[in-house]
Amino acid sequence: MTNGLATDQECQEWLSACMLAHVNAVGVHIPIWLVSNNPTIGWGQNSLYPNEEGTFMGNIFTLSQTVTNSSNQFVVEAYYCEGSGFANGTVAGRLGDVNQSDVYANAYGGLGSPPPKCTDRCTKADYPNDKDGYKQCSSLAPTGLHGSPRVGNHIITVWRGAGTTGTSTTTTTTTTTTTTTGTIRYDFESSTQSSCPATMSGRIPGTTSAC
Repeated sequence: MTNGLATDQECQEWLSACMLAHVNAVGVHIPIWLVSNNPTIGWGQNSLYPNEEGTFMGNIFTLSQTVTNSSNQFVVEAYYCEGSGFANGTVAGRLGDVNQSDVYANAYGGLGSPPPKCTDRCTKADYPNDKDGYKQCSSLAPTGLHGSPRVGNHIITVWRGAGTTGTSTTTTTTTTTTTTTGTIRYDFESSTQSSCPATMSGRIPGTTSAC
C-alpha cells in the first residue's frame, strides 16, 4: 500500500465505511443515498430515498488487536447499526433482507434482541442536519464478538428508496445520477466500481485519487 493508507487509521476507516455501505450480498444493484460528516459526502436528504437503512463503520484493512471471536482470534472489524427505516422498503442483498451480507456484524447486537438502533446509540449530526444521519457511534457491542471495538468515529449512513427494485448485472461502469441536491450513488459488487468520494477511493481498482 502507498500514500499513507497502510498506517493512516482514519483513512482506512473512512474507506472501509464507504465500501461496507455499498455491499450487496446477491449482486443486485440498488440505488442508495449516502450521508456523512465527511465533507466529501456531506449531509442532506433526498425525497426519493425516505428509508434510513443503517450506518456503517469498521476497518477492513487490518486485524483488530482489541476484538476477538468465540475462538479467541482477532477479527476484521466491520459493523452496521440499524436505521429507523431498516425494515421498510427491504431490497435483495441489503440490510433487513434474509440474504444480507455476513461480512459485517450488528454493532449493537450484543445488547439484546431486537438490538438498539442507530438513533438509540449514535450521536446525531448537528442541526439543521440532525435528521440526516450520525457523526459518531460509540459503546459498540457487536454480535458474537468480545473486546473493545476501535471504530465508530468515521461512519456513513445509507438511505434507500421505498420498495426499490434492483437489477442483476455484471457491468463494471460506475453509475451515478446527479440531482439538484447531490449525487445518487449505487451499491456495487464489482471490484472496479466505486462511488466512494474521490479523496477516499485511491486504493479501489479503477480510481486514481488517494487518501
